[in-house]
Amino acid sequence: MAKRATGERSIGRVRGTLMRLAPATARSRITLQALLVTLAVLLTAVGSFVLAERLSRPAVASEHATEALDRAEVGLQALVSSAEAHLTALQYSPYLAEELAKADDVDYNGWMSFVPQFEGLATSSGASCVLLVNDAGRTVYSIGAQSDVARIRVLIPTDGAVPVRGFVDLEDGPAALSIQPVLGSPLGGTPQGWVAIGIPATVDDLGLEGSTVLTEPGPDTASRDGRKIEHPYFGNARVIVTGAGYMLAADIPSVDGVSAGVFEHTASGVWSLADSVLGVTVLLATGFAALAGIIVGLTGSRSLAREIQDVTEHVRRSGAAALQGMRVEPAPHDPYMAEELATLLDVFDRLLDNAQRRQNEVEAARLAVEDAKRSAEVVVNESPEGKLLVQEGRIVLANPAAANIIGMPATEIVGLAGTELLAAIVAREEDGEQIPPEEIIARSAERPWRMQIDRPDGSTRWVELRATTHPGDAEFRSFLLSGRDVTEEKRVEELRREIVSLVSHDLRAPLTVIMGYIDLLRARELKPDAREKALTQARDAADRMLTLLGDLLDVARADEILSPAVLAPVGMDEVVGQIVNSFGATATHRFSLELEEGSDVLGDDKRLRQVVANLVTNAMKYSPEGSDIRVEVVQDDNRVLFSVEDEGPGIPEAQRQRIFERYTRVQQSESGKRAGIGLGLYIVKAIVEGHGGTVRVEDPEESMGSRFVVDLPAAPVSPPDVVGEYPSVSGDPPGAAPTDYSTA
Repeated sequence: MAKRATGERSIGRVRGTLMRLAPATARSRITLQALLVTLAVLLTAVGSFVLAERLSRPAVASEHATEALDRAEVGLQALVSSAEAHLTALQYSPYLAEELAKADDVDYNGWMSFVPQFEGLATSSGASCVLLVNDAGRTVYSIGAQSDVARIRVLIPTDGAVPVRGFVDLEDGPAALSIQPVLGSPLGGTPQGWVAIGIPATVDDLGLEGSTVLTEPGPDTASRDGRKIEHPYFGNARVIVTGAGYMLAADIPSVDGVSAGVFEHTASGVWSLADSVLGVTVLLATGFAALAGIIVGLTGSRSLAREIQDVTEHVRRSGAAALQGMRVEPAPHDPYMAEELATLLDVFDRLLDNAQRRQNEVEAARLAVEDAKRSAEVVVNESPEGKLLVQEGRIVLANPAAANIIGMPATEIVGLAGTELLAAIVAREEDGEQIPPEEIIARSAERPWRMQIDRPDGSTRWVELRATTHPGDAEFRSFLLSGRDVTEEKRVEELRREIVSLVSHDLRAPLTVIMGYIDLLRARELKPDAREKALTQARDAADRMLTLLGDLLDVARADEILSPAVLAPVGMDEVVGQIVNSFGATATHRFSLELEEGSDVLGDDKRLRQVVANLVTNAMKYSPEGSDIRVEVVQDDNRVLFSVEDEGPGIPEAQRQRIFERYTRVQQSESGKRAGIGLGLYIVKAIVEGHGGTVRVEDPEESMGSRFVVDLPAAPVSPPDVVGEYPSVSGDPPGAAPTDYSTA
């Protein structure tokens, strides 16, 4: 340890002596050392280069050849891109797509109007072959040699719309090939055919200096002489060093994986230095003599390099600490350090100290901004109100509630112009009058107001809007639009009014009849037949009121009452036949039955009879007297289909889903009597869905009117004796005699 300490002290004294003798500034030290090192390096490099040049000629030739291949690849790819560009107008031509769609007819020649365009394309592009093929694979039109047409024809894809680009071997040598689907629009679509072009490549397309030749593919290009070059585009590339340069040969790849042709290039004037052995020897001797100067220069620069290394390490370590907000320690003092480096260290220490403080401030501000951003996102995204933020006419924010109201994904809304979105939805007043898009924001800025909007998907919503605008922004370029979906509120209000109206009328009417007959019976003595008629009319009115109350109770307890009480095999053909026959005895309509035997379902006999009775009664009520009513039960695989078809006024397409909702009626009955309160079809739907089926309404195939179809799962082929039995909630025990529905 003592010897080591003594050695370090000796080195320190020697270094101190040298530093006192050396110039005080780093510039002077660097200048002196640089001159010595530069002279030595120059002399050594010149001699070494000559020798290295002779030894590295194959590698240099490979590099030059690789660069030539890269330039040639750029030229060839540019030719392919040019071929693609020539086909753009034809590829997206809607008229050519229409004519190709008709070209399946071999006698159709409407596409002949494009012949001048194809001929002009061949002339302007220098193409040797142009080909048009329809989607059935038939060649509609071609320009060029038949062998070239056949060569390109086999390369056209048989399915899909993936373009083909690259090179192919034709009669005139390698040619740029582009095969594009004829889509008829830049937006895409189903290809109606393909258009192809082949443009022969020339040496001018390669953009190389020297002698260049393009030939047809050889029989065995992989056995060429020379040094092999791996290139991502050309295949079997070989380079041979010549006296003044090199000779290069490579295969041009074809779109079908073979060679489209051979690319040969000869370069001269690559080597510019003398080959004299004597000159090499002299220069090497000079270089070795200069090694002494290099050693001296490097030895003198070692001390300065150490100082620079110390400064660099201090800056790196202290800079990393400052960026992390850590304390920065000043650099230790070195009395022998160059003046410039000492001053630089002092400046760095002050800068890093300031950077540390600023970094702490920036980090605190960043965290505050992130917290505020997260809070704002939570407030906006979780808000039940729709929010649209428009800045300079563009939508920059749309929360999920706004997307639900408008009926478009938020990602599609953001980026649209505000006027573009308002034009996509149709806004209406409560009286149905359409509102111009430019008035929507102006009205919403004055006060919150309700309007009806027709969304892009065709549905309708009621929205309460209010807009917050910037003062002085008369054109409403930037604003916040808030909207609340009040569709359900509007529906509940209308439903409440309708229920009150329907129930008040349909309950008051039979009560009025009953009270009238009671007053009549109390006022005077009636004959037996008149008394019996009065009692019968009063009883019928009471029955109608009881039916209405029963429907209301059924709807209020739909899940409990309308679910199947007993699960057992039920023959739908027998049930339908019995009910229709019971109606036929008193009805004024003509019934036609088509019943497929063995159409069994698994369910509750009483509830299924209620479905049949409701649909048949509905058909009688809404079709003219004396018209036909067709009832059908068929079996389709593992489903049983029951349908009732009438000749009434029919149901509009837009209302076919709503008629199965509560309290919904489309029109008055054909008999002129007031229809029910709109619960019959709702009850049908509830019972059918409780049996695992569906119900729908559609247009008849051969007449006007409506056709209601009930689709139920068929019972198993060999069901057990009792599939399942539950306590009856209807009051009728299982197996009871069926109800006579002719008076329903």
